[in-house]
Amino acid sequence: MDFYENTFYKPEDQKKIDPANYGKLGNRIQSLEWEYAWDEEHFDDTSIGEIDHYVTEKDFYETRRWFKERLKKPHRKIKNPDPDSDIKEYYSFRYGTVWIGGE
Repeated sequence: MDFYENTFYKPEDQKKIDPANYGKLGNRIQSLEWEYAWDEEHFDDTSIGEIDHYVTEKDFYETRRWFKERLKKPHRKIKNPDPDSDIKEYYSFRYGTVWIGGE
């Protein structure tokens, strides 16, 4: 269970799973405890790298443009608490919903 605790973000606004949405599995689903979480795609402010890490300048500028557009979409922003790190911020984009179940 620790893997799931450390892998998926659990928003404050917790939802309840509806076993009726799962047909024949509804009874089994209802017998477990469920937590609502998000599957996310993560980036940081160093994700695109340096221009000399790309085959061409065009590749670098296309990637930078893509990253800037990506940052315009809804995401969570987390400041890195380590002042000595090159990474200053992390960006987490919701990818989907995860239901974590256990007895």
